[in-house]
Amino acid sequence: MLGLPAGFWVLAIITVVADLRPLAGWERQRPSTGVFLSSYFTFTILVVWGLLPALAVQAAANLVGGARLKLPPAEFALLLLRHAIALGAASLVLGPGGAETLRHGEGLHISNLDNKVAAVVTWLVTNYGIVIFAQRLADPRRPWRSMLRGGLGLNILAKTALLFLTPVVVADLHGPTYSLLLLPVLAMSEMIAVVDRQRESLRRDPLTGALNGRGLEDVIASLRDRPGAPADSAALALLLVMIDRAHDVNESFGRQTGDSLLIEAYQRIRQVPGVDSVSRLESGAFAVPVAVSAGSRSADALASDIVAALKAPVNVSGLSFDVAGTVGVVMAHGRGADFATLIQHAEEAVQQAHRQGASVGVYAPAPVTDFASRLQVLADLQSTLENRAEGGTIAYLYQPQVDLKTGELVGAEALLRWHHPARGLVNTEQVIRIAEPTPLMGRITERTVDAVTAQLSQWNRNGVRLSVAANVSMQDLHEELVVEHILARLAEDEVDARQFTIEITEGELISDPDNVRRALARLTDAGVGISVDDFGSGFSSLQHLRQLPVTELKIDRHLVQNVGTRADDRALVRSVIQLAQALGLRVVAEGVEDGATQQMLIELGCPVGQGWLYGRPMPAEDITRMLGRRLGPNGLP
Repeated sequence: MLGLPAGFWVLAIITVVADLRPLAGWERQRPSTGVFLSSYFTFTILVVWGLLPALAVQAAANLVGGARLKLPPAEFALLLLRHAIALGAASLVLGPGGAETLRHGEGLHISNLDNKVAAVVTWLVTNYGIVIFAQRLADPRRPWRSMLRGGLGLNILAKTALLFLTPVVVADLHGPTYSLLLLPVLAMSEMIAVVDRQRESLRRDPLTGALNGRGLEDVIASLRDRPGAPADSAALALLLVMIDRAHDVNESFGRQTGDSLLIEAYQRIRQVPGVDSVSRLESGAFAVPVAVSAGSRSADALASDIVAALKAPVNVSGLSFDVAGTVGVVMAHGRGADFATLIQHAEEAVQQAHRQGASVGVYAPAPVTDFASRLQVLADLQSTLENRAEGGTIAYLYQPQVDLKTGELVGAEALLRWHHPARGLVNTEQVIRIAEPTPLMGRITERTVDAVTAQLSQWNRNGVRLSVAANVSMQDLHEELVVEHILARLAEDEVDARQFTIEITEGELISDPDNVRRALARLTDAGVGISVDDFGSGFSSLQHLRQLPVTELKIDRHLVQNVGTRADDRALVRSVIQLAQALGLRVVAEGVEDGATQQMLIELGCPVGQGWLYGRPMPAEDITRMLGRRLGPNGLP
């Protein structure tokens, strides 16, 4: 080799230096099977000077590239092996005189190109055959298509174009002019890098830099297909992180403030140990896919760590905001659940956590017997509504509503309680969730209306003037008979309609406003109040407040509970109160539990409060005993 011309040594130096160039994204993920720029130059050396010089230069370049990438010994051995075998196979195709025609400058002709083209094809088939074989050996279940889609196809295409350029360029180049080969190679490499960056940008959220939904699907697919992933049990978990009140901050303080909050949330999530990738699905929702294997941390433990990381407030533009989040966890059992189903189940887990007042919810698929148990609940509920003993009894408790300035009892909220002889006290939310899709929901509403109007009538006969609110499903308001029933019972019991208020949640208000506008209008025309419950949990209903005949806003308890300690919650509550005053609406603050919260609400101008400070839900006779008593700052007479 020492007798080789200067052109060879120039090209050898270029070849070694070429592998110092950073690799594209696909190559960084799989460095031992990626595309190295040196392979183009060493093929040129093979064509011009033969196999041994090509092998020597290729080994030197791979040594430099492998050291730069810090490849482990096994991967470095694979790198050397695949290039050496590919060069050897191409050399066999070229034959003993394969390079002679180009060395003597005979020019290009179809007769002296056929074996060069065959050598290129042989190199490609051999090299990438080894790449694919190695990947299949490491992961037998991995689909062929996923390898090509992951970037291998693009690299094969680029390498093919460069290798077929070799006979054309080398034919008339001699000596140091071989350095000109660097230009087209670097140009092609840069094109690969640009395409790689563009492809990666399609998988990223432009605001936070997190993966988007498309990128999340790719990660989930790779986790499912990874070596050692179990085929018949949970191979991965998906954690859905919902940033509490992110939409509220965005709407109330501007998009820039909301964006800063989301960026900070993303940074905190990705820094939690055990989190490898994070995806942003929508405004305040992030997804974290987690590989599940023997010895790994449990998904719910990781979820708790994420909640802890989000607890500390963040300062934006001089304001302190709560970045707290709720995490829903779902396990992907087997390979049956598709991406959309996983997201749906994770959302259900978040909703479950919200209902339970917890920070983490774990999705539990309903057992086979669940359908039967739901049918039994419906059967028992029907027995209860028909006043049969086997179904138990339905009663109504009342939680006081107090004038914050005077301490006087001004109203109450009626709350349903179902006592079953076998199940005991049944969770009200569970009752509503099971009954709502059935005609029994309308019967529950009628029972509630009957009980409340009867109680109001009794208080009126005793000379006590009080207003009562009751929760009504928006679904019931679609039925003319329910509206007729409300108006009829108020008339029969001789109750002033202004004493009765129906409560609908903020989510229900925005779900179908057009179809309930007429029903609400009939009720408010008669004097019945319409209250928006849990207001401030989404702020999405603001646009409907002027379109629907709403008379009252109930501020969400999660805002109220922190109004004395958190500036952002205080600002949101102040905004709700001012909005209600501007629209002529009554305001009730839910979740008042201590005197400090009551005092802050008074300073903010809130007229009415409801919460444990004034009493837990109680029988009607206890409400009667409270009437006429003034409650002090500690909720006591």
